[in-house]
Amino acid sequence: MVINNSGFCQPCNPCCQPYPCQQPCCCVCCPTGATGPTGPTGATGPTGSTGPTGPTGATGITGLTGFTGATGLTGPTGPTGPTGPTGPTGTTGLQGPNGLIAFAYVYNISDTSIVCPGQTDILFSNNGPLLAVTHTAGTAPVTVLEGGIYKIDYSLHLLAGVGASFALTVNGTVLPSTVINSAVSIGEISGSQLLLLAAGDVVRLRNNSLTTVSLDIAPGTAARLTLVRIGV
Repeated sequence: MVINNSGFCQPCNPCCQPYPCQQPCCCVCCPTGATGPTGPTGATGPTGSTGPTGPTGATGITGLTGFTGATGLTGPTGPTGPTGPTGPTGTTGLQGPNGLIAFAYVYNISDTSIVCPGQTDILFSNNGPLLAVTHTAGTAPVTVLEGGIYKIDYSLHLLAGVGASFALTVNGTVLPSTVINSAVSIGEISGSQLLLLAAGDVVRLRNNSLTTVSLDIAPGTAARLTLVRIGV
């Protein structure tokens, strides 16, 4: 109950309504009644503006490694780097075979006529240069120390001996292809051959006929024999 403007109490109206009463009881609210049932939900209002972005969350755990991708194209070749230091010297290799150098020059020169009977070897009184070939002055045999192909030149200067023939022998065997014949009594005859010789072979120049010959005297050279190794 409230008292109205006339000072009389009236049944309670809704609480605290702005009655223009001047009595103190005019401002006394009536007791609250029971809550009524909830009314129907009103229409959804418009979406408000987006709020500020929140702080970044903590980093999550690393995921599994993915598959390896395809190999990319090869890039261009880079510039050549500086030359490195010289390495240490290697060990010395095995000794190689001897070169082609081997030669000999032997000859016969005498103040008196040299007589050479048939089927005898020519003696050589002097040696010229010798390398890998041996000869003892005053003897006939010339021994090669290195096998190979040799160019052999030989000549004789006759004072007498028409019809005589001369040939090279190797280890005592006459080589038919080396035979040279004398068609005059005075003059020089010569021959040249390529022979394949083995180390240790002995070469001689022989009067291969039955005719005795006389050879030139000094200052002429009675006989010459030259060997030069030209191949292996």
